[in-house]
Amino acid sequence: MAFWQVGEKKLCYNGLSFYKPVLLEYLHGGHSGKGGEHVLLQNQKRVVVRMENVDNTGVFLWAEPWPAQETPVLSRVELTRIKRQLQHYLHTASLFSSFMTQFPLGLLVASLEEGQVLDWNPRLDAITGWLRSEVLGKTLAEIFLFSAEEMEEVRQNLLFGETLFLRNVRIVNRFSEERLLNFHFFPWKPEKMIFMMAIVEDVTERARWGESVRQMEKLSSIGRFISSVAHEINNPLAVIYGYTQMLLPRLEKGNVSCETCKATRKVLEKIEKEAEHCGKIIKYLVDFSRPIVLQKEKVDLNALLEESLSLMDFYVDDRRKIELSLAGDLPPVLVDSTRIKQVFMNLAKNAFEAMEGKGGVLTITTQLRVLVPKFSFAKDARGVKEPSPFIEVAFADTGKGIPKEKLSRIFEPFFTTKSQGAGLGLSICYGIVRAHRGFMEVDSVEGKGTQFRVLLPVKDDGDVQASA
Repeated sequence: MAFWQVGEKKLCYNGLSFYKPVLLEYLHGGHSGKGGEHVLLQNQKRVVVRMENVDNTGVFLWAEPWPAQETPVLSRVELTRIKRQLQHYLHTASLFSSFMTQFPLGLLVASLEEGQVLDWNPRLDAITGWLRSEVLGKTLAEIFLFSAEEMEEVRQNLLFGETLFLRNVRIVNRFSEERLLNFHFFPWKPEKMIFMMAIVEDVTERARWGESVRQMEKLSSIGRFISSVAHEINNPLAVIYGYTQMLLPRLEKGNVSCETCKATRKVLEKIEKEAEHCGKIIKYLVDFSRPIVLQKEKVDLNALLEESLSLMDFYVDDRRKIELSLAGDLPPVLVDSTRIKQVFMNLAKNAFEAMEGKGGVLTITTQLRVLVPKFSFAKDARGVKEPSPFIEVAFADTGKGIPKEKLSRIFEPFFTTKSQGAGLGLSICYGIVRAHRGFMEVDSVEGKGTQFRVLLPVKDDGDVQASA
């Protein structure tokens, strides 16, 4: 005896799969409402089909060659047995449907040979953006872009009753967002058939947070190290700088025609300049290693941005220009204006230096952006517990861009893409923004330009101290 479902009808039949086509024809042809027996053709042969109601939701069908024998009458015991089997089937089908709907991860059922999707739960709707009704009948290769080799590997494993785990499969969902998925394939064998089932887990945010945690741990350990080194260097550097400033006035009062004095003065001026430069680097190191204590006040970020750019007019010329596109309805935010101004000036300076030579345009935009919880389509979801408003300030230049292999290290201390530079500017900016409970993002295409995005929360949590 076997079971299947057609529309709203739950059926059990005599189990001879040979007669399944004619039984389906019987149901779809409108004969089922007439009762009694009917003679249908299958492969040019006549077949007798009979039906008997078992309960309100199910029927029992059987078929046999024509001419039929005496019409069988189901005994009460046989009818009770069939009814119990049908009820068990209905319960199992309802349980499976409920499980598919409520399962917190993606879950799909597909045919073994072609990989055609037979069922698909709501969580996969959320992950991919495609609705169940849109993917039924499509193949896994079409939806997830699996190669023929990958699908054959899955089939071979399932045929031998084994499972297969595919890790970190990259897909682009319906909204053109890249997601990272894990697939756990396993066989399902109802009625001596084998189906392909898969649990699908979206690990995009986990991967992003893992990278963020590794970055913060790295910055923390480096910060502790450079704090001790900076203080050791600062003491002898202060002596060098102090003696240089003491000697320079004496040389200026001496004989101006003395060539040795002139040469000595040039050397001392160079020592003073380099010592001052080293002093700035030491200050950056100390600032980087210390916890950042914020002096917060409510400010208009648009006004703060314009104030920061007004101090950098000397970078703007015929070849390098600034274009502003500032949203007019931004709410005030609680930030340390001096620190955030430092971030804005550093990002603008980097953009102008990237466009040095060939020139270009620095486009700066502001907008209100909402970050949403992790079970959404938002590419930049950071594990926030509820939809949270952030103000985004984006710096997009048309410079030389950053090579792809270097992009993941761009916020590391002492890492720089410049021929001259300490490699601390972006690390300090990153620490300042994180101290504000904000985020920094970067996209770059080599030869076309770079975009840095600073996201600062509109809502303040009252925490004014954080580690860089």
